[in-house]
Amino acid sequence: MKLTKKVGRLALLIAGVLAVTGVSYVLFFRLPSTPTELGGITLTVLAVTVGTIVVTKLVNSAIPGHNVGKITIDGTIAEGESSNPLGGSTVSASEVVDEIEAADDADNIKGLIVKLNTGGGGIIPSENIRLALEEFDGPTIAYATEVCASGGCWIAAGCDEVWVRRASMVGSIGVKFSQFRVNELADKIGVSYESITTAEYKEIMTPYKELEEHEREHLQTIADTFHDLFIDRMSKDIGLDKKTLKETEARVFIGEKAVESGLADNIGTKTDVEERMEDRLGVEVVVDELGDSSGVLSRVRGEAHTLAYTFGAGLGSSVRNATDSRFEF
Repeated sequence: MKLTKKVGRLALLIAGVLAVTGVSYVLFFRLPSTPTELGGITLTVLAVTVGTIVVTKLVNSAIPGHNVGKITIDGTIAEGESSNPLGGSTVSASEVVDEIEAADDADNIKGLIVKLNTGGGGIIPSENIRLALEEFDGPTIAYATEVCASGGCWIAAGCDEVWVRRASMVGSIGVKFSQFRVNELADKIGVSYESITTAEYKEIMTPYKELEEHEREHLQTIADTFHDLFIDRMSKDIGLDKKTLKETEARVFIGEKAVESGLADNIGTKTDVEERMEDRLGVEVVVDELGDSSGVLSRVRGEAHTLAYTFGAGLGSSVRNATDSRFEF
């Protein structure tokens, strides 16, 4: 069936392009008998180009090339796309959400496969992707490759099923706050810092002064609140009780252990996942990549970073500039 569809699409495309080329040749090149024939050649090229685009769209509409979309999330999850040599690759959550919504609007796409290789990322960006997947009108299957940690688990929880490989690292259900403190360095080089605020905790995030104990306690309270939200959401989505999730203590589970812990449903390959999607849809599936939320070079550079980050028990990049402070899954 897949081969038949491909042959049919190719035949229609070739026939359409040949027809457009023939008509354009006759109208703009063969019939004219004046010096403007040279201009006719230009018009022919333009008409063939436009006609090819139109024919391609018509063929895609008549015989869709795929009925299942695949979205790849490979790298640290953030709202906007950016990458740097220290922080590794970054996935744009807004682009991923756009891809999911576009797939939901497409008549030919009946299901989604979400390929995950991420150690986590920002809290709101991860939640935005999870919500988009939850709202998709059709079956969704998350498929973890090397790493599906923290924010990756949060996203996977928005899918109907979670599949992993035998060597996949899954878990790290936790929240972290990280920040470089440069106050001692500033003292050594003779740089002073002064600010005027109207509230006690207004500058709790600044790296230019020492963190006081009551400030540290306040930040811990915030982290605990986010962690409770994380646990509550995961418990509702994957059906594990909160106590069991908390007792994982942000540990990472490998393959079968991830399934046994309840963080994943099945172990399998890409082919297994596609066969499972066929079972859910009741038809043969053709899968097509819907977008590339992180470039190839960026993903290669981010591989080591993703693995190292996973054991840091948090979402997002652990290497930030000195003024960047945030809570992350």
